[in-house]
Amino acid sequence: MKKWIILFLIAVLCLGSCKKEEPKEEIADKKDPHAYLASLKDKPSKEDDVFIVANDGTYNEELLDAFLEKCEKKEDCDLVIARYTIEGDVIYELLVYTGTYSLYTDNSRDAYKGSDIEDERRKYLYEYSYQKEEEYGDGKGTEESRFLFLSDKELQSDKEVQSEFEKMWSGLESDLVIVFSDFKRVG
Repeated sequence: MKKWIILFLIAVLCLGSCKKEEPKEEIADKKDPHAYLASLKDKPSKEDDVFIVANDGTYNEELLDAFLEKCEKKEDCDLVIARYTIEGDVIYELLVYTGTYSLYTDNSRDAYKGSDIEDERRKYLYEYSYQKEEEYGDGKGTEESRFLFLSDKELQSDKEVQSEFEKMWSGLESDLVIVFSDFKRVG
């Protein structure tokens, strides 16, 4: 009788160990930004929870708006950004706010950049935009440019933001880190 009980228990243990494992989540936890960015798919889609800055426009702007709102309220939050190179390679960024800003940039999918993940930390986040007249093949039009960038300097006015941005854009020394830029024809 003891033999049968032992055989029964062994059979139960064996069958239990043959149980099909649940599929693991493919995307790593954002608490490890390097692993998280590396786990994202090669090309994001508009259905993903990713703010996309593509060569033909931006997508999922509601994610950016929600992130900026939470930052204004001083709530911890994050935003995944996918930017495209001219060649069509994707560069992912994870922008995290926890009282200060951390920007993790994954260039591993960019054939010309390399395979590193860069980390930047700054105290402040600024948005800067402007419009200017441009010559296009079909005539003149208005181009709207928008930038989101990080800095350790506390800039008090739009004029200071513009001045610091122009200093950085012209190649002068600056601590600004561009998170993304977007250019689009609006007229």
